[in-house]
Amino acid sequence: MNEKDQCPWLGLMIIHADYQGFGFGKQAYCKFEKELIEKGLSILRVGVLKENHHAQRFWSSLGFEYFKTAQSNHSNEVNCYEKKL
Repeated sequence: MNEKDQCPWLGLMIIHADYQGFGFGKQAYCKFEKELIEKGLSILRVGVLKENHHAQRFWSSLGFEYFKTAQSNHSNEVNCYEKKL
C-alpha cells in the first residue's frame, strides 16, 4: 500500500524488448491481478512516464484508466492510471 493514498501500486514491470508483443506482459499481469483479487484488493494503480506511449497503450488495453499526471521523485512527469479489480 502506498502511504500517501492507501492504494496498492505496481512499481515496475519490464519485458525484454525481444519478447514484447508475444503476450508475456499480459500473461504476467493477469496472474498478478488474480493474486490481488484473491487477497481481497479492489483497486490497483500504475505510474507511466508521460513520454512512454507504448506503456500507456499497454495499461489502457488491460482496463486501466488515466486519473492524473504527477511528478516523480526524479522530477519526471508520470501519468497515473488505476483499475478497479
